[in-house]
Amino acid sequence: MGNVTKPHLLIDGDVYIYRAAATCEKVINWDDDNYVNYASLSEAKVIFINTMRGLFDKFETKEYTIALSHYKNFRKEINPEYKANRKDKKVPIVYKPLRQWVEQEYNIFCREYLEGDDILGILATSKVIIRNVNKIIVSLDKDMKTLPCKYHNNKRDESIIVSEQEANYNHMLQTLTGDNADNYKGLAGCGLKTAEKIISKDMNYKQMWQAVVEAYIKKGSSEQDALLNARMARILRNYDYDYERKKPILWSIDSEE
Repeated sequence: MGNVTKPHLLIDGDVYIYRAAATCEKVINWDDDNYVNYASLSEAKVIFINTMRGLFDKFETKEYTIALSHYKNFRKEINPEYKANRKDKKVPIVYKPLRQWVEQEYNIFCREYLEGDDILGILATSKVIIRNVNKIIVSLDKDMKTLPCKYHNNKRDESIIVSEQEANYNHMLQTLTGDNADNYKGLAGCGLKTAEKIISKDMNYKQMWQAVVEAYIKKGSSEQDALLNARMARILRNYDYDYERKKPILWSIDSEE
């Protein structure tokens, strides 16, 4: 990399722990009648180790932070339906012990009320917590495109730089379309093509927000409905967190002025 500062990788620990735990899970048939789920924690550890080594080798760095979600989640406090569709989803059987091992063996960052995505967003946009200016978020989550950041999706082997204007636009798009995976609905009947007609990339944040609110009201919803969806879609940036109270600051358009 020559004289370029070696990057500090901000790694989405939730997804890579889950993938490692799920990959090693198998169904064992003991006999004609008995089937059991089986997983090797050692195998899961090897998968995780190899994933991390692959990232360090790719970016020629050993600087990293792994972000992990806390079990307390501020979004669930303001919207009980958030991720409620996942309550019955089976978790890989070695997920919990693998996560505990990662917490012991790696440099992790986890804070009360925050999801891993929020930690990635705060670390990526703060100039103080990690002073290396060459920070790269490594994740598989499209929500990272709502952050002004360098972002690498290693499943696609794609690296992009998201500008602040693009991040704001993507945040407003998500506010309109919602996210079925996270169980917040957005504007009724609004898909991506409709959302792209409501807002445009040459609008500033305030103009986009006004157009979003007008679209919600036109559909018989309210500004409060729009605001709740915007807060669900907002991946926290460094100024969206109260460092003294150690709690998120709920998004509003006023915070962008």
